[in-house]
Amino acid sequence: MSFSRFSKLQTLKIFLAIFWALFTSALAIWWYMFGIRQVAELRNLGGEFLAQAERSEKMLRYEGLALIGLLLAGSSWLIWLLHREYKHKKLLEEFFMTFTHELRTPLASLKLQSESLAIAFDNASSADLKKLLNRLIADTERLGLKLDNSLYLSTLAEAKLFAEKICLSEFFKFFGERWPSLKINLKGDAHCYIDNRVLESIFNNLFQNSLIHGKATEVFLDVAANDTKKLFQLNYSDNGAEFQGEPKGLGVLFARRGTTSGSAIGLYVVKKLIQKSGGQVEFVLRGGRLAANISLPVAA
Repeated sequence: MSFSRFSKLQTLKIFLAIFWALFTSALAIWWYMFGIRQVAELRNLGGEFLAQAERSEKMLRYEGLALIGLLLAGSSWLIWLLHREYKHKKLLEEFFMTFTHELRTPLASLKLQSESLAIAFDNASSADLKKLLNRLIADTERLGLKLDNSLYLSTLAEAKLFAEKICLSEFFKFFGERWPSLKINLKGDAHCYIDNRVLESIFNNLFQNSLIHGKATEVFLDVAANDTKKLFQLNYSDNGAEFQGEPKGLGVLFARRGTTSGSAIGLYVVKKLIQKSGGQVEFVLRGGRLAANISLPVAA
């Protein structure tokens, strides 16, 4: 079943659930009011009916209100379950859409380079082989990053994070070894409280964006003071090409800036992971180049 058809069916289910909730609640309220009127009529008769009227009124007030409350609670629970089912289906649809969309190009590239590598062993120099192998390794890393992004995208709503105290200077000392083509310039230092895998995913995507789209050779990370003791600011920029477009659309899923731009999944994952970790991110232009102002939780 396509997502559009599922969405229409889910909307119909929610509408019917709301209608059922309103109808049954109205029916229960009408029954309650009718019972109260009957009790009032019995009380007006007086005599032997007075004691019966008091017992009936007590029963109506406790049992009637309990029935109405249970109907409203059950209806709300049903509507919430239907809404959660819709959100899960949407996340699953986005996952498979992302998976097929993002893996097609790197897989084709890996296949082509593998075939070229098999031929190159016979008639190429060692320098050509090294260049080809470096490209193969880079595309493999890119493929792994896209797989990570797809998995994060499918589980962002319910992913459990395990925050820990991380020193930025120590983190980038080892993390930078994964990006030999980028020089990392860290100004200042701080200890953040965040999931290590999340921090790796954030900067994998930012570095990938600078390298692929900006053709950068250096990235700059400046730790700045923040007004709140719970967060510190990390300003991110690079020496890449000037950004063509408006930064306000960045971080929006599948918002393409042009025919050569990506699907914005990486920056969307960056934004969502930072927000889920208790921080904030704003994509801005600095010197005509794309940059980011990142706020991360401070470790106690």
